[in-house]
Amino acid sequence: MTIIALGFFCLYNTSSRAIINKESNFNKWIQFIPLPGEYLGVGLLIFAYLLFCVVYGIGGGILLATVTLMTIGSLVVLLHPLQHFKWRHLFIAFIISLVLETFIF
Repeated sequence: MTIIALGFFCLYNTSSRAIINKESNFNKWIQFIPLPGEYLGVGLLIFAYLLFCVVYGIGGGILLATVTLMTIGSLVVLLHPLQHFKWRHLFIAFIISLVLETFIF
């Protein structure tokens, strides 16, 4: 789930229509040179889909990854323009999610 969130966030930041926070160096880099960000985002999404397919099977993995992508995507689109969350909050959520995914599965 964390990999899908990072992949979608990379693709979201490469969009020209998105409201992008200019405070972060990562956001500035992806907006200034969007091609590596697009490759990174698509690569992360493909990798996440492959992991879901390995863990849950072909049909279940694709379905679960798509539902996760829709959920994470809607949260990013709704919450990121508000600029309520800072990088520290996202990093803490990333670490908690990664630890939970590692120990549960």
